[in-house]
Amino acid sequence: MAGVGIVLGSPKYLAPERLLDGLALPESDLWSLGATLYHAVDGRPPFVRATTAETLRALTDETPEPPRQAGPLTEVIVALLRRVPSARPEPPMVEHALRAVIGQPADRRGLPPAAAPPVPAEPGRKRRIAVAAALIGVLIAVGAVVGLVRPEDRAGSPAVASPPSAAPPAAPAGWYWYISPVGLRVMLPAEFPVSGGVFGVSVAGSATRPHLEISTVADQSANLLETLTTTEGSVGMLDYRRLRMAQLPDGAEWEYTYRSGGLLGDMHALQRLVILDGHVYRFEWEVPARSWVSELSRFNMIVDSFQPSSGG
Repeated sequence: MAGVGIVLGSPKYLAPERLLDGLALPESDLWSLGATLYHAVDGRPPFVRATTAETLRALTDETPEPPRQAGPLTEVIVALLRRVPSARPEPPMVEHALRAVIGQPADRRGLPPAAAPPVPAEPGRKRRIAVAAALIGVLIAVGAVVGLVRPEDRAGSPAVASPPSAAPPAAPAGWYWYISPVGLRVMLPAEFPVSGGVFGVSVAGSATRPHLEISTVADQSANLLETLTTTEGSVGMLDYRRLRMAQLPDGAEWEYTYRSGGLLGDMHALQRLVILDGHVYRFEWEVPARSWVSELSRFNMIVDSFQPSSGG
């Protein structure tokens, strides 16, 4: 890897900070990994411009469009290509997510099993097979550096392997433990089916079920109240009304109401930012206004049960 002030490699795969500040960080390699996966699934790098100068300008000023053919890899690639280095997932999270995509258990550390004899592939499957093969190679490389790129290393302290995470306590009746592909744990009501999320949790709302989103905040260094205020400034909700915006001992909170354009009518919502293990997580909760009081205790129980992944 190149040192500070030295820029090597194709500009199509260079992280923005390599060009802006001349910094070669561990997170820069994660951006390059995302660019490589982007090219593998879409057949082109994240930024395609007529000249090298235009490519470099786009790299420093723009955010790449999400890949169109990445399928379950989309969320992983988008996270790897975040412009802020500290907002990119750490290697253990990337490894967990990639293993989940190819259906390999997260605790599998050995080489993949020997491949079965090849069978003729349909033309439309060739790219998917090539991508799967590339993912296996990526997993081996990522697994090799999981223990090398840690916050402790950057501070100059010896890296110490994290102890195995303890099993969560038994869930009470009517609840279950959900574990995401990257190892996030949260206790959810039994009628809360998780509909998506690799680096977080997503539960689609309905007339009888609140809407829940748990995600990481991209800019971990931002002031939390400013983060919520910026989000508020971009909303376009019908009959929106802020109820409160407050700093908390371990984060910040924004409560508001609005009118749904569908059959749900008046909605009551809350966004809470929480700092856990040095990372900022966003909890979004929306329910019909008539159910706000009865559902609030469940939201607090969900937040209190949340456990970040052992990889950060």
